[in-house]
Amino acid sequence: MGNKAIVILFLLASVNCSAVRKYWVGGGATTNVNATGNTNWALSDGGANNASVPINTDSMYFTANSLSTTNWNVNLTVAYVEITSGYTNGGWWSGNGNLSCVGNFLVGKSGLNLAINWTGYFVNAGGSGKSINVASGFTMYGWLISGSGSYSLINNNIVLLDYLKQTGGILTTNPGSVLTSCKGIVSTGSNPRTLAFTANAITVTGTDSAILFSGSNLTLTNASNITLTSSVGAKFSGLGKIFGTVNFNNAANTGDFIISGANTFTNITFASTNAYNIVFPSSTTQTIVTLSVNGASCTSMPVLKSSSNGVTASISLTNSISKTFLELKDINKTGAGSFSISSGRNGGNNFGVYISNCSFKGLRLLNK
Repeated sequence: MGNKAIVILFLLASVNCSAVRKYWVGGGATTNVNATGNTNWALSDGGANNASVPINTDSMYFTANSLSTTNWNVNLTVAYVEITSGYTNGGWWSGNGNLSCVGNFLVGKSGLNLAINWTGYFVNAGGSGKSINVASGFTMYGWLISGSGSYSLINNNIVLLDYLKQTGGILTTNPGSVLTSCKGIVSTGSNPRTLAFTANAITVTGTDSAILFSGSNLTLTNASNITLTSSVGAKFSGLGKIFGTVNFNNAANTGDFIISGANTFTNITFASTNAYNIVFPSSTTQTIVTLSVNGASCTSMPVLKSSSNGVTASISLTNSISKTFLELKDINKTGAGSFSISSGRNGGNNFGVYISNCSFKGLRLLNK
């Protein structure tokens, strides 16, 4: 811990040595971040306002003396952002302007929620070796990684009410950090970019949840534990990447799960036993070591199907699996593992799967 603290302090010092410190104190002509005559900014903590509005070489501070509403009416870019442990007015942030930072981002206030009235994004757009170090229970609306640099989520957890978006750069989540997004993770475009999830949990909550990877030049590492908790289905566009455990873990789900990309899963789990669709892309292979899905009865079972009627989707199984109360339609099983279903339903055009229908006993191999 001591070495990590020294590294963090060195990084922060390297940003601040040439920056002008700007403190939010309020009392300006308006509550806008760019208010003039007077501004809301001071050159010292709790000092007189009317210092110039921060620019991209300045450091921005919110402290116990920041006692008024902050309206993000415009987008601002600064060199460094710090919210100290004494700051209590997160709910007073409002507006939809973005706060961009080319340096480090430090939050010392536990349980701080900046998203009560603020719907802007925090944007990382800086150089290499930057850090995001937040106290536990930190909440903000959305987070965008847009620069070509590297950013490390040091510790604790971040909760996002909207998306984590990435169009460039490298994001590394260190062991012990937990990222929770109400809507999902979007990584898109053609810029080189990396998501490095290091032995931690990525949770996507809410009714409009998604993992959406698209474009090119995305490197994904250590995607070992991703959970989607939606009760009305979710979208998972994996861009053909390798995943560890992916959990669709809401047992009350009744919506469709839409999977796209030729992905590899060590374990993919669907907790709900209700009637809903699990849709794999047609003419594409999912490589799966362990598939966990079952229904509840002959009248309540999930349907594992292809995205195109009459065109198969392939599942290459490493291990043999046996399931109950599951319907298959347009599924082609390949790989060394066998696939058997008891008390299931044959929706047609399935290959390489043993299915015992609910209406009779015994297994039948569907291979033509």
